[in-house]
Amino acid sequence: DGGSAGSVVAGREAMRQHSVVRIRKISTEINRHPHNSKEFH
Repeated sequence: DGGSAGSVVAGREAMRQHSVVRIRKISTEINRHPHNSKEFH
């Protein structure tokens, strides 16, 4: 059933977008507070 396969792909894409946003946010925090960068590794 192709419909559910399509939604799986859409869900993966949404997850990928979400993690990209989160990584960018963390990178911004690291740039703002360089001494805190250890916490993110």
